[in-house]
Order: sequence, then structure tokens, then C-alpha cells
Amino acid sequence: MTVLRIAFLACVAAALAACTTPTSYGAAVKPGGLGYTDTRIESDRFRVTFRGIGAPDVIENFALQRAAELTLAQGRDWFVVDARALERTGGGRGPTVSIGAGGWSGGRTSVGLGTSVGIPLGGGAEENLARLDIRIGAGAKPSLPAAYDARAVLANLGPRR
Repeated sequence: MTVLRIAFLACVAAALAACTTPTSYGAAVKPGGLGYTDTRIESDRFRVTFRGIGAPDVIENFALQRAAELTLAQGRDWFVVDARALERTGGGRGPTVSIGAGGWSGGRTSVGLGTSVGIPLGGGAEENLARLDIRIGAGAKPSLPAAYDARAVLANLGPRR
């Protein structure tokens, strides 16, 4: 019975770990997948999106990081966030655990015990999407609250070296 209990707990732990692992920074591999995407809207305007599993502020920071990288890749120095949206897309689903028991008497009595762990394949808890519409530019950063120096953003939010 102890082996069964240990196996069951190991399955539950694995299911929980699989569903709550935070998204790491990177490009989305497929449409609607986890990671960043960006779309050019005009020559100096882009829409940056980051979809991931994690706290909303972490996901939004990943979107800002991508906006800074994109700005520098275009040979510019700063970006202004003209519009931003943050939405929860995961629905808060997590793993499920079921335990069942049954018995049958047909001359003999038997008891059965079963367990199962369900892992939602469509995503886990805390899936969020951050969307930024940005305008990029060169030279001195505008004196606007929504203006960001791309190098400073990367220094503060980018990968730790």
C-alpha cells in the first residue's frame, strides 16, 4: 500500500509541475503559442505580444523586453507604448485528481481502488497575454510617461548576464 501511495503522490507532483511551470522568454513557435510575436503596423509602429504562463507583471515585462529588442534591432533608441492590454487567457484550469472505490459481491467480495491524474493539455493556470502597440524613434527620448529608453529597459528587464 505504501508503494501505491508514493506512486500516486509522484503522479500528482508531476502533474502540478507540468501545469504551473512559468514560461521562459523566447519567440512563439506556432501561432497562439507561448512566447513573443511582433507585427509591423507602419514603418515606425509595431504590435508586440507575449503569451505565457506566469504572473501578469512578469508577462508584461517580457513584452516590454521584446519591444526594447525590436527597437534596437530597427536601429532606434526609444519606444512609446501607445496602447497596452493585459488579459488572462488560461481560464485558471489546473490538474485534476480523481479517486474511486467500488466493490462487488458475487459469491465473493472484492474491493477496487483507482486513482487518476488529469492534465489539461490546452494550458494551465495563470496563462496571460500582454499586448503593446509601440512607436519607435531615434535620438532623445520624448518626455512622455509611456516613453522608454530601449537600452535601459534591456539593462533592467533583459536576461541576466
